[in-house]
Amino acid sequence: MVEGRWQRWALGSVLVVAAFLRLVLLIQTANASPFFEPNSDARFYDQWALAVAKGDVLLQDDWLRPRPGSPPMGGGEVFHLPPLYPYLLAGVYAPLDWFGELEARVWVIAILQLILGVANLVLVALLARRLFGDSAAVAAAALAAFYGGLAYWEAKLLITTLAVFLSLLTLRALGVLGDRPTLRRSFATGVLMGCLGLARPNLLPFVALALLWVLWRHRQTPGWIRVLSLLVIGIGLPLAASSTRNALVGGDRVLVSDNGGVNFYFGNHRGASGLNMAPDLSFANIFDQAARARAIAEASERRRLSASEVSSFFFARGREFVSEQPSEWLGVVWRKLRFLIGDFEAGIGWIPDAERDLVPILRWFPIGFAWILALGWIGVLWSRARVETWLLFGYASATLLVVLLFFFAARLRVPMAAVWCVLAGEGAVQLVHALRSGDRRRLIRMLAVAGSVLAASFLIVDREFRDRLLSSVRHTQGDALRELGRLEAAEGELEAAVGLDPSSSKAADGLARLLLARVEHWRCEPPDTLARRIAALERAEALVRDRVSTFPFAGLTLGDIHQAPELARYADALEAFEEALPGIRQIGASPALLLAKAARMKLRLNEPTEALELLEQSRAAEPGYDRDPDLQLLEARMLAALGQEAAAGEAMGEAGRGAIEQLAAGPPPAAAIVLERVRLEVAVWREDWVEARRALEALKSRHPCARAAARVMWLEERVLREEGRGEDAEAVQETRLRRYPRYSE
Repeated sequence: MVEGRWQRWALGSVLVVAAFLRLVLLIQTANASPFFEPNSDARFYDQWALAVAKGDVLLQDDWLRPRPGSPPMGGGEVFHLPPLYPYLLAGVYAPLDWFGELEARVWVIAILQLILGVANLVLVALLARRLFGDSAAVAAAALAAFYGGLAYWEAKLLITTLAVFLSLLTLRALGVLGDRPTLRRSFATGVLMGCLGLARPNLLPFVALALLWVLWRHRQTPGWIRVLSLLVIGIGLPLAASSTRNALVGGDRVLVSDNGGVNFYFGNHRGASGLNMAPDLSFANIFDQAARARAIAEASERRRLSASEVSSFFFARGREFVSEQPSEWLGVVWRKLRFLIGDFEAGIGWIPDAERDLVPILRWFPIGFAWILALGWIGVLWSRARVETWLLFGYASATLLVVLLFFFAARLRVPMAAVWCVLAGEGAVQLVHALRSGDRRRLIRMLAVAGSVLAASFLIVDREFRDRLLSSVRHTQGDALRELGRLEAAEGELEAAVGLDPSSSKAADGLARLLLARVEHWRCEPPDTLARRIAALERAEALVRDRVSTFPFAGLTLGDIHQAPELARYADALEAFEEALPGIRQIGASPALLLAKAARMKLRLNEPTEALELLEQSRAAEPGYDRDPDLQLLEARMLAALGQEAAAGEAMGEAGRGAIEQLAAGPPPAAAIVLERVRLEVAVWREDWVEARRALEALKSRHPCARAAARVMWLEERVLREEGRGEDAEAVQETRLRRYPRYSE
């Protein structure tokens, strides 16, 4: 690869260290990051690949599940996302069908992407050596190896690492084709370029530019028409495969995927941030995005639309914004440019800086984009230029064009940054040469260029917006950790989220929810101090008390705080639920859960008639809710309070049967605890003390803290008394009164 002895040793060392750091990064991500398991786009790709691996190669059958437990959908449509990556995943999944578990699949892909990441460093070195020599190859590979924005994505089930590989391999193939054009090489290079477009359609402008570059290079070469023709045929084959499938299965002429119009609208609308940020929360979920886009377009046009027509509709909406609000649009373009050249890996959902506390090895990647950009400009201005250098510059320019037209995302910049590392390697070598030669004038000019670029890259970052983004991602991570039961790690993330953006109602609500979870955990954790739990609840209340009007879900949290048995402020809880209800309805969210909680509080306040009315409203708001055993149990209590014993017994029986059926299906741990509690209460109601004892033991086995709940302790007292264990019952009662002095049944 390199000829000099020290260069070979240095490059080998760089690759070994890079591979080791990436392996540690993968292990730490798997152990600490809540998003090692795929979510959003990554989950979409995984389900797509599974469908293909199971034999539905053309994706004709319904396969897409918008959320767990929902019916599959999405078959027979044009591709909504570029297809190359999920089909390659399917190629890995198919022979390894015994890797049925999601975690196993992610590990296999992550290891393959780690290997691909090291291969990317080799390609960076090959490109730099070809253009600038051995020393530049070592410098370029080192910069790429320690650039955190490149390594971060290798542990994610996303196309980024593959896009880097295809980009570098295509540039390498174009360089070789430029020196020694042959028909076979021309066709292979064309196929590579077509695959690049199939992986990232936003790189098709570069494919067109590269085609013009080849035409210009070989315009006087004998047989150039055949070389160019085979190149075009090679480009066309992968794209033709995609467009043919879309036509045959989806019934529409779509070259690669139909999300171009939606993406253009995301980046060009009133209030656009410059990032891939949906103007409407209903767009945010990739699983629902195509259906939501179609619904909006067809409602506006008042007719059925094809996928290409939906895309055109959103392109038109984006162009309308550009033409009607040119000054605001220029502001959006300026924000995109700031993201592109700024030293911050901005994005929606995935930001390396947000995971540094969870994945400490990320701190061992000290090279930021600003340094690559500064050294790259030195490489452009002082390089021992070859004509391929301008091909690299053209790749960067095509990325710039795409970002300015659509939106910025760190994932889109990473392939450009990897290519820019080649120029940065040359820039580093030229800087060292100027320093060694004592050419002060040249050195000063280089430092002036580098300093200007560094200053611009660091200073152009919008610190306030950066903090809001980091707060949003750390809040999301904290919520995910809380759901996984990792409460200490979740608290660290949510405290950081609130610290980064104190105005964020979502972050404050997330921290309040975390404090509720911690209180629940402390109820059975020695030393069990009531004062500690009440202090946590009071802090949670302070976090969300004044945010209900701006963030309706804060009312749900506030009500849960008030109804905690340590406080037992049921009237306040009801008031919080009722205050949040109009806001929940206004944003289009289902009010079913809120209505059910309000009904529970009405019953606590001895208003069973009003409670039953609210419960019926809850069921009407979300019909599937009527089979929930916990709600059936609540209904039984209401009917009993109204004196309707027969109806109450029937509802209690339904609750018990439903709980047992769902327990047999193996529900998630949190749901299983609720179902066992329902089973316990039904057994006590029916005075089936043997079944009640079984339910109590099952609760204990599910989670040691489950028996520390106030209601469960009250039920356990009754079971112990019926078993003739009066002293044990008295002990449980004493503990309950000490822990929950304000709680009563």
